[in-house]
Parts: sequence; C-alpha cells; structure tokens
Amino acid sequence: MTKPCLPGRRKHYYGQKESRSKYSQDSMGQPPTQECVWCGEPRPKTAVKRPRLSCEYMASHFAKRFDMELADLRRPDRLRDTIRVKREIIRLLRGEGYTLVAIGCCLGYADHTTVLHHLRRGNNR
Repeated sequence: MTKPCLPGRRKHYYGQKESRSKYSQDSMGQPPTQECVWCGEPRPKTAVKRPRLSCEYMASHFAKRFDMELADLRRPDRLRDTIRVKREIIRLLRGEGYTLVAIGCCLGYADHTTVLHHLRRGNNR
C-alpha cells in the first residue's frame, strides 16, 4: 500500500471511479485522472483477475478424486461414505472461496445452513 499523500489522509484521491460513459466526471466536475489529485502520484496498476470456475465444475472435479460422480453426491441418501466425501468437498470448495449458498445449491442442499453444519462437524472430527 502506498503512503498517504497528505497528513491526515489515508489514501490517494484519483477522482471518480471510471464508468462506461466517456463523459463521466468526478464530484468536482473533472474527468477521472490517472494521477492523485493532491500529490500527482500515478495510479497503481491493478492485477488482472482470472475467470473463476463454476462451483459445479469444481465440485465434479473434486468428486472425481474420490471416484464419485456429482449426481451421486446430489442424492439425498445418508450413507456414511457419501457424507464423508460431501464433507471433504465442502471443505475444499469453501477453501477456494465459494459461498455457503453456492456450495449448497451445487450439492443439492435446500439451505446454506446444512453446508455450515458440515463445516463445523468436519472441524470437530
């Protein structure tokens, strides 16, 4: 993180965030700049984000590690081996940064709290 340009300020001010309109202006009526308005320091380059894979693709990829199909995991049965695999896949997907709701929809759960329950139970065992 860069140093603040003025005492008492936490960060630099580059004007309004760029929008799709080429006529956008900041609150002072000026177009957005590539330098800080106060000190002139250039705007830092932002990292290019790679596209995120879908939760279903990742779940099917993880299921293949355990020699199972995603359709097997979506069934509502409560076999011990299936639940262990589901719990491990939930832990892996949560580690990848997917939300509880997305993981629940992917594995066929009706609610995100079931996923939360699996995460808590997995930590205790």
